Amino acid sequence: MGSPKECRDHAMSCLAQAEHETPSGRITLLAVAQQWIKLATEMENSETFLEVMNHLDKNWNQDPDEILPPAIAAPTNGGTR
Repeated sequence: MGSPKECRDHAMSCLAQAEHETPSGRITLLAVAQQWIKLATEMENSETFLEVMNHLDKNWNQDPDEILPPAIAAPTNGGTR
């Protein structure tokens, strides 16, 4: 499987080729480059999500206040989750 860097490299290649194309070819290559960038971003987001899920899985039996980021841990103002 590829990496986000490889996807961005493909996007740059499309952009370089687009400089030498007809207007319709340029539009096509720019659209393909945009899709490569989108794929790279989605891959990065997926990698981050999987890292968080793996971390949570390893720490499943711990107190949630110790494993969750403060923004989603238990409220400190006496409220409930």
